[in-house]
Amino acid sequence: FNCGSAFKIAVTAAAIESGFDMNFTLTCKGFYDAKSNKISCYNGNKHGHEGFKEAFAKSCNVFFCTVAQKI
Repeated sequence: FNCGSAFKIAVTAAAIESGFDMNFTLTCKGFYDAKSNKISCYNGNKHGHEGFKEAFAKSCNVFFCTVAQKI
């Protein structure tokens, strides 16, 4: 299952609380490889290089799955 928008809010809050680097960036290639499942962005969109602001605006599943895994 793809993550929902509520997941992105919870991950952002957890990142802030944990002291995660809010300047973190990555390059979205359209999917997150969770080994047993590939979690894709809507319609497989590749969002390119982005940080929290861009990822939140684009609702990027790859970005928030990566941040959740890191925290």
